[in-house]
Amino acid sequence: WAECDSADTAALGMEVAKVFLPSMRTLLSALHPPEGAASAGRRVEGDSDDDSDAEAAAAMAEASGAAWAAVDGLSEADKERLQAVVRLNALGFYTNSEQLCHSGHFTALTGSGLFALASGFNHSCDPSVARWSLGDVTAFVTNRPVAAGEELCISYIESELLCAPLSLRRQSLNRDFTCACGRCASEAEAAPSDNAGSGRRYLNVDATVQAQLSLLPPPERLEAVEAALRGDVGGADEEEEEEEEEQGPA
Repeated sequence: WAECDSADTAALGMEVAKVFLPSMRTLLSALHPPEGAASAGRRVEGDSDDDSDAEAAAAMAEASGAAWAAVDGLSEADKERLQAVVRLNALGFYTNSEQLCHSGHFTALTGSGLFALASGFNHSCDPSVARWSLGDVTAFVTNRPVAAGEELCISYIESELLCAPLSLRRQSLNRDFTCACGRCASEAEAAPSDNAGSGRRYLNVDATVQAQLSLLPPPERLEAVEAALRGDVGGADEEEEEEEEEQGPA
């Protein structure tokens, strides 16, 4: 299950379970979700017909459940909440993640962690704090003047997605809430039809897609990226092909 989208946080949760001490419960009590609240379920990014993906996700859930089952002195509700704490508050550190060569050269300097202070940052699509990682060292720096008493916020989504439409940002924010920062609120009010992103499909840019994009001539590559940011993935040609497949041969 190492290739699952949430494998990093699942592995981190298992490590927390292995070294869990009663004092850690007090330390984690300040993090979301609060004690006594209903545990947030994992949001699903779309249905998949791939049995291997389903099997991997089931294996990951089983391994995570077994790790927390071995922890003594916690109720089932506490264990469920602590797994949610790890999942919803873990911060990833990715060295040079904005470069196409990241997956081939810098994965050894990639990981996830749960931090006493940094994990307390809330999300905003107009963040006042930027972060940058080199190995397991992450720097947090304000990116604009901040008034006294103003909340410091980071972005939970990739920096390059902050310039994307509202619907894409909301799809990318795989958390238990919908962002209602000032920017999102104003954009939703100005263009309510874009709120749900109805009918749009956005591209999951994995290593395969990156390789395909790198083979395109620069002008076509730019067109493909712009179409992906608009949510115009597939298009009319793909819809016609799907209709032909459903109808079968004449």
